[in-house]
Amino acid sequence: VQKLVVYLAVLRLYLGKAASEPAIRKLAEGVAREMALGGQLGKISASSWAALEEVELHIPPAVAEGDAKPPSPLKEFEFNAIAVETADGQTVVNGSKVSSWHDAAKHLLFPSVFTPPPPPSEEEYVQDPTLRPEVPEHTYLVTCTVNRRLTPLDYDRNVFHLEFDTAGTGLKYAIGEALGVHGWNDEQDVLDFCKWYGADPERLITIPVAANEGKMYTRTTFQVLQQQIDLFGRPPKLFYAELAAYATSPADRLALQFIGAPEGSSTFKKLGEKDTVTFAEVLQRYPSARPGIETLCEMIRDIKPRHYILRARRVRLAIASTC
Repeated sequence: VQKLVVYLAVLRLYLGKAASEPAIRKLAEGVAREMALGGQLGKISASSWAALEEVELHIPPAVAEGDAKPPSPLKEFEFNAIAVETADGQTVVNGSKVSSWHDAAKHLLFPSVFTPPPPPSEEEYVQDPTLRPEVPEHTYLVTCTVNRRLTPLDYDRNVFHLEFDTAGTGLKYAIGEALGVHGWNDEQDVLDFCKWYGADPERLITIPVAANEGKMYTRTTFQVLQQQIDLFGRPPKLFYAELAAYATSPADRLALQFIGAPEGSSTFKKLGEKDTVTFAEVLQRYPSARPGIETLCEMIRDIKPRHYILRARRVRLAIASTC
């Protein structure tokens, strides 16, 4: 209720002479829908309108030029959008790092520094630089209008029917071409991993764009692990070797080095084909190997899009998946 009262007061000050109690109440319905449905919003709005009082601010008299004090010197402020300092005092140049909301504020205040304008293009539908910046292919945002399961719930394979609306997106396709769909990791699985790993899902993380050298992008840790990093995919042999460098336990370090070496090929094959372990499960098997979350995101590859062959002129697909 307190936040709502402050919101109503700010609206009244912002609208000035155009403000009226019904107009402010109407605007507040969008942010206090539950209170509006319960009938409380009208009472709170009326009480706030009646209780607000106008306060006169004392303006000091003008001072003669000779008696005026010199203005305070401006404080210097600088930041580097390329080389940044991490929480442990290290300087990172175009590398991954974890930060707070302050970085997001800088991106909003100085967009020309962090997000240069896209180059001019004669295309009717220009690629949005914020839409999957880590892949070189042209990415389109389409609307899924139908998502219907075709097999019974107790069937071990999920065969489902999808329909997409591509109107106004510029997406064109021909029969025989493949439609690549960027999948996301399960929300609860990501949150469970963050809790176990000790990573704050709300902290910001900046990662280099692999497909475009020199460019970076910033998201929350949750967004990166859910939408981009293949956390629940199968790790390659190189991952074990790289992870061994971060193991503090001798047993974990030697095991990871063995799996990542040519001598551990049979063990790696068993883990990948029989046990089908994921990146997350490898980290849980060797808990002393725990690199920083920003380093881990660079070690794990991105989620690859799933490609489906188009067999009709209309984007109406029946897709088989074990997910």
